[in-house]
Amino acid sequence: MSLFINKEFLVAGIGGAEKTTDLIEVDAERACQVALEIDIKSRSVAQAEPGESERELRYSFPFSYKVLDASGKAVYHEEGQARWDRGTRVVQGEQRVDASGGTARIQHNLAKFEVAAPGRIRVEAKVMPDTEYGAEAETVELKVYDNVTRHARSLIGGAVLLLLGPALMILGLILFIVGLSARGAASGQQ
Repeated sequence: MSLFINKEFLVAGIGGAEKTTDLIEVDAERACQVALEIDIKSRSVAQAEPGESERELRYSFPFSYKVLDASGKAVYHEEGQARWDRGTRVVQGEQRVDASGGTARIQHNLAKFEVAAPGRIRVEAKVMPDTEYGAEAETVELKVYDNVTRHARSLIGGAVLLLLGPALMILGLILFIVGLSARGAASGQQ
């Protein structure tokens, strides 16, 4: 496993050995995110759906990581599996897959998390071998991204505006009609 953080490479073997990065400076104003980028070689292939020509490599690499602040206090922790059939996956470059297996470079974007100022962190990471499909990770890179946008807040705000917009429009139309009729009644009394 190599850990790629801010253009520094730390090399170790895959197989569950925990690796800790050097201290990394990140922007504490916005969220951070960890990603695993894996060069995968697998003989297990998911067959394409009828009418589709593309096949996918099957793999399942258990992982865990901890984000520590400069004092060593854990600020975020996640355990899971980098799998072929779940999570946010991005194929990097060309994927070579046929019925007997193949290779691909795939990035799994993991959860976003907040870091307190001054934004100095370490990441302890561990990636275990695939015991489900027997895929091999030729290289594993752990990437730390900072200045990441959290879309949940924007989505909630948009949903609220979407729901409130028509209701406020109807209320405005009712007030306009009431205002016109009150104005007409007031001018008729004079």
